[in-house]
Amino acid sequence: MSASCRLNEFPLWANLDTLFPLLVWRSAYDSFHEPKWHLRSVVVGLLLLIRVSERQPLFRPITPLELPICLCLGATLIAWRWDAPDRWVSFMLWLRLGLIYLLFRLWVSGISTKGFSVKEGAGFDFALTLILGIGIVVKEWVLAPEGWGPTQVWSLIVLFCLLLRCGVQHLEKSPEDIPNQPVQKLLDAFLIAGAGVAILTVLQDWEIARWSGQPVSDWRFHLSSTLGNPNEVGGYLSYLIPALIYQVWTRQSPGMRIFWGIVGLLYLYALTTVFTVGAWLGLFVILPISGFLFLAFQGGVDAVKKNKLLIFGLPIAFFALLQTSMRIPDSGALRNVLFVIVGAVLIGFVWLRLRRFEKGWLGVLMVAGLVGVWTWLLPGWGIPNHPQGLVQEAVSSPRWKGGFGARQFIWRTTGLMVKDHPIRGIGWGHYYFLHAAYQGALYSSTDKPHDRPTVGQVPQVHSDPLQVLAESGPLGSIAFLWLGFAAFGMGLVRVSRSRSPDETGLIWALWTGLGLIAFHSAVDFPLRQPQPALLAVFFLSGLSVLAIGGKKAKRESPVLRYAMVPLGLLFVILGTIGLRDQVALKTGFETSLAAMRLPQVDLREERLNRATEILEGIQYPLPETQDRWLYLSRVRLGLNDPDGALAALEEARKYRHNLALYQAWREYGQAIRSPKVVLDSVLGMIRYNPNWAGYHQEAAELWKLLGNETEAKRQEELAKKFKI
Repeated sequence: MSASCRLNEFPLWANLDTLFPLLVWRSAYDSFHEPKWHLRSVVVGLLLLIRVSERQPLFRPITPLELPICLCLGATLIAWRWDAPDRWVSFMLWLRLGLIYLLFRLWVSGISTKGFSVKEGAGFDFALTLILGIGIVVKEWVLAPEGWGPTQVWSLIVLFCLLLRCGVQHLEKSPEDIPNQPVQKLLDAFLIAGAGVAILTVLQDWEIARWSGQPVSDWRFHLSSTLGNPNEVGGYLSYLIPALIYQVWTRQSPGMRIFWGIVGLLYLYALTTVFTVGAWLGLFVILPISGFLFLAFQGGVDAVKKNKLLIFGLPIAFFALLQTSMRIPDSGALRNVLFVIVGAVLIGFVWLRLRRFEKGWLGVLMVAGLVGVWTWLLPGWGIPNHPQGLVQEAVSSPRWKGGFGARQFIWRTTGLMVKDHPIRGIGWGHYYFLHAAYQGALYSSTDKPHDRPTVGQVPQVHSDPLQVLAESGPLGSIAFLWLGFAAFGMGLVRVSRSRSPDETGLIWALWTGLGLIAFHSAVDFPLRQPQPALLAVFFLSGLSVLAIGGKKAKRESPVLRYAMVPLGLLFVILGTIGLRDQVALKTGFETSLAAMRLPQVDLREERLNRATEILEGIQYPLPETQDRWLYLSRVRLGLNDPDGALAALEEARKYRHNLALYQAWREYGQAIRSPKVVLDSVLGMIRYNPNWAGYHQEAAELWKLLGNETEAKRQEELAKKFKI
């Protein structure tokens, strides 16, 4: 290692890539993404400061993606509404784009220096791995308030994955001079972290370790909020499937092939239990497209013609098998026989097509693994945790048909925003603030009764491209499309010049993983979730490093390098404050909730005062932390401080335009016994859910109380109209 590079960064990144996906899925309380972004901010800030202290470049070498990335940053910043009440909230959301770009630059420049040496960092890597793993186990076992529980199981899985990653990467023999070795080794870390996530999913599926006493309201009732949204878990694992195929196909050691094959079966089991439709559909669509393009760019048209049945026929057959099983009316023998017969036919077909190839048997084993997992879990064989089979559980779920319908409604709501703001958009990060009002307008246009009094808060469009268009207008959409096409084109150009099967396979794994994320983002929001976003940035970084052909980073201006010191400190400080405020938000809310139930007046007031101090100390401007104003209004009402509650509600009005705000106003009006305030709050709720009969009936009674019979009669007529 060169004298100018004193610290090997590879152990830091390898442990981060292993630990982060597991760390952020630990807490059952956290079903949001904010703490994960704060943690990322602290880590990136620290790594940026380390890079500056080591006098290593950050913005060298230049990649083909620099210009479109900078255009994305500029277009979204132009769309930012500097005069909006929630301007600092939306600016903090924009700042995450800058954080992601710095992460991209840290990876690209780090891999292009001797500071990312896998071999020379073995001792430091092992020591750091032990410290992190044992530290987490000690924290969860020694400092835990309770005994054996899910978090203790989680800590053991973390230790296992950290040690497994370290052992696999340093015991496996590979030449040090391979240009893509750091990319490959970092990809290994992501894969082993995914294995840990898959183990957690399987444990919950078998109810061996449950992280939550209450199941989430999704179709998979065994999956708790510890693992986040099933779409997030399923998406994260599916994006890594191409990398697993690459590992099994290119490894020379039979032992390593068996190891990665077992990991692949774990992935398939976990993916099947969470059963995210968008992620599975992405595999069926993107895998054949990537196979077609890579064969066309490397082997020509003849290679595509020879393999067209495998490229397109196999995914279509799998998708047809799944769809057919959904439409069989019962879960009895017919579905079971269908899976066995069709699965055997598919395995035989793959064997016939691949039997002459040198590694054809690997393809047969991969297909057999998928068919085996599906045949075990999807039909009804009477296994303990799924006696009727996962297909029947999905079809029987009331949410099975509602998931896509909800997305369609959100997309139509977003269409109204695009119609009203066709040029500049509504403002980056402003969607959460405006969605409820547009949702109410769309409900009103349907003129049909609504089935519930409350309407969920929607901070995302469930379509990343559509949200970019709504928030930043056509300029933002063009910038992000340019970035996407530039990245995919860069991978195809590089593979056309590649002469190494290992490099070609690695490019295919990164390219296809990025394609899966892009496909899933059309019907979900993986790029706004910290775990999938981390993968997307890594895929972009890896493709960029391979595209520039191992070009080493040159020295850059010391002025530019040291200008990064304030930025690194800013991200560390903001992330630390954000993490602190997330803890304060949770503690303040739970303290106030427990205090309200206490029968002793003195003790209740003491706890409420404590909750007030905690909530008033929150500073970080984000949508989630702004809930503190609603909590504070209730706490101050509990302390008989209506003026303080009113002040908190006035602050909440700057950040919240939804039913929760007006429900808090109604509580305030009832506390001060003001029918006028209560009526105003009910009319506000009607604005956001105009087709719910209950609000109109309540408004009619309040108008009568205030002596306005005309309005009371009009509200009664609306209540009758929307009565279910």
